Amino acid sequence: YHRLLNNYSFYLEDIWSFGNRLLIKPGVRFEAFDRSTPKTAISPRLAMRYEYNEQIALKAASGIYYQSLFSSREKGYIGLLEIPFSTSGGKLQKSVHYILGGEYYPNNRTRLSTEIYYKMLNHISKNRRSTVNSPVFILGKGHAYGIELIWKKIGDRLSYELDYSLSWTKRKFGGVEYFTPYDQRHTLSFLGSYKLPKNWSLDFRWTFNSGRAYRPARFATEQIYLNGYFVNDHVTPSDYVGYAEGTEIDHTNIYGRMPMYHRLDISFVKTIVYRKWVIKPFINLINSYYRNNPLYYDTKETVKTSYTPEGYPLYTSLAKRRSFGIPIVPSFGAHFEF
Repeated sequence: YHRLLNNYSFYLEDIWSFGNRLLIKPGVRFEAFDRSTPKTAISPRLAMRYEYNEQIALKAASGIYYQSLFSSREKGYIGLLEIPFSTSGGKLQKSVHYILGGEYYPNNRTRLSTEIYYKMLNHISKNRRSTVNSPVFILGKGHAYGIELIWKKIGDRLSYELDYSLSWTKRKFGGVEYFTPYDQRHTLSFLGSYKLPKNWSLDFRWTFNSGRAYRPARFATEQIYLNGYFVNDHVTPSDYVGYAEGTEIDHTNIYGRMPMYHRLDISFVKTIVYRKWVIKPFINLINSYYRNNPLYYDTKETVKTSYTPEGYPLYTSLAKRRSFGIPIVPSFGAHFEF
């Protein structure tokens, strides 16, 4: 049983074993979202594992998931802090997951595992741009799919894990399907620990990601004005984003890619055993080789006014794009176990 603010949840699960090979774990989750419009959700889930032999195992899982909050990332830029919104008054966001995978153990210190997945997303909320500066939410749907590979090795001095994922994420609003800021084609991580003398260890994590999709803030509106009417409203990449008064240009079918991202984090950890206590003081360096990765794109808007031949005003919003990165960030602390 779990209670968070005005949300309540209760879940049940069981494990069924059939001999030494087949394991089935059914479950169900009940949730109540006590907002201005109370909602309830029932989420069944099922996981299975089959031990083919001592080295090979197959697994599968499926389930339904709900949530009552969504972020503002769909607005068209990537921000450092995302603004959460409640689906109060609307439908709960729903996701259905399907997962198939397997594991291979060449020996008792090595494991190779893989998973393929497909996720259907329904009742997705999006904060649509409004010319009156008030949030307007619309509903859409989407899907995500991909494959994940994990290689894990435990050694006497060096233990490491290599993770790779290939994925696609799309959403659809108003009949237009596009890549979202959550779409990141390649993700590679190499993490591990190397034992040093006198109970010291060097822990590391190197990540490499291809660029995430985003809707650029740099666009211009090309409008052909003929006989008092706009006959063309074509959007092309440029330095600015523009719209005519009373209209909205939602760049759902235009996206860019952020630069590739890579970073190395390292930690030096000392293990001290005192009676029943284990103390691990550490020194940590984030972005140890000072890679200038863009964290997010921001916009700074001004307003420029122009006029049609008949004297009607046109308003164009100018948005400059800026990128930010993080320097080397040191930290220190200690973990306590007892």
